[in-house]
Amino acid sequence: MRQAIRILIHFKNEAPGFRYYAMRKGRECGIKGIIPLITRNTIVIHAEGTPASLDAYLDILKTGTPFCNIELFSTFNAQVFHYNTLEITNEQSAAADLYPSGRKPRILRLGIFGL
Repeated sequence: MRQAIRILIHFKNEAPGFRYYAMRKGRECGIKGIIPLITRNTIVIHAEGTPASLDAYLDILKTGTPFCNIELFSTFNAQVFHYNTLEITNEQSAAADLYPSGRKPRILRLGIFGL
C-alpha cells in the first residue's frame, strides 16, 4: 500500500547538490514524488512509497552528505498524489502546497534601497 510523507530538511548552510543526492537515493529506494526549490537552506520533499521504502529513504536522508550540516529534519503525513517518478522541480509554485502549516515562509531580502 502506497503512503505519502513530506520531509522538511533545513541546513545550517547551503547544501550543494543535496536535491540531486535525494533524487538519486530516492529512485534507488523506489520513491516517487517531487523535490521543489524552496530556499538555499531548506528542502521539502513529497515522497510516496511503501512503508519499508520510506523508512529506508528517511534513514539515508538523515545521514546526509559530507557537504551538508542538517539542522532540522521533520516528517509529516501527506496525501498520496500517485506520482510516477521522483523529480526535481525548479518552480517555487510547485512547493506551495508542500508546507505542513499551509503557509510558505516569508523571505526578507534587503538591498541598497530596501527592495
